[in-house]
This record gives sequence, structure tokens and C-alpha cells, in this order.
Amino acid sequence: MRYTKKARRNRFGNTTRVDIIDNTTGQVVASFPTTGGQSREEGVGIANRNADAELDRLNTAAEEAGENYGSREEMQAAENEKERRQRLDEDVAKSLIKGGHIEPITIKKRRARKKDGTFKKDDKSTPDINEAWEEVNG
Repeated sequence: MRYTKKARRNRFGNTTRVDIIDNTTGQVVASFPTTGGQSREEGVGIANRNADAELDRLNTAAEEAGENYGSREEMQAAENEKERRQRLDEDVAKSLIKGGHIEPITIKKRRARKKDGTFKKDDKSTPDINEAWEEVNG
């Protein structure tokens, strides 16, 4: 699940609010205070029901969008695996360079400019491409 629910408690152990947390960022995306109702238990029940409804809505939307990342532990394991593979790729490249099988290249970049000479800005609709920079030969 991409989103999880967590009860926040005060120093006396009483639930004060129920938060919905985005497992990818760890940030609170929704918070439901336990105020309301005739008693503290009723307020907690209302907050839990509201949080459950929002949690179902968010997780369903994330699943339909293909953003269901699993638990925080699964995401951390995937991130660790990604870093391990990147280190392995770097080690392989270093050994190939050291053995003389390939030569290292340096990619130089500079700020991209429009025809009138002013800087281009990055297009936020293409997150994988930074239009503000361009590669330079040499």
C-alpha cells in the first residue's frame, strides 16, 4: 500500500488525531482530529472512520495509477537494491577503464539559450529531461 494510517497520541496516551502517511515520502497527506462527538471515544471513532474512507480512496487511486509501492520496508529494500546495482555498475566501469577496454568520457553541459540569447527554462511537464541544460561537444 502506498498510504498508511497512524494514530497520534499525546503524552497521556490518548489519541489526538489520525494521520494518513505517504509511504514514499513519509509525509502526512491528511490528518483527522479526534475532536467531535459526545465523548473522546466517539471522537476517535469518527476520526478513524473518516481516515479509513480517505485511506481507501487514496490507495485505490494510487493502485489504479500504478503507484502501489508496498510497505515502507519493501520500498527501502528496493532503494537499497537500486543503490547496490548502481555501485556494481560503477565498479564494472572502473575495472573496464583500468583494463584498457573502454575509455572514460566526460560530458560537459552548459545552460541552454533561446534564439534571443536568454536562458531556456526547464519544462516541468517532462520530468526526465532538463531543457535548461544542453550537452557540449569536446
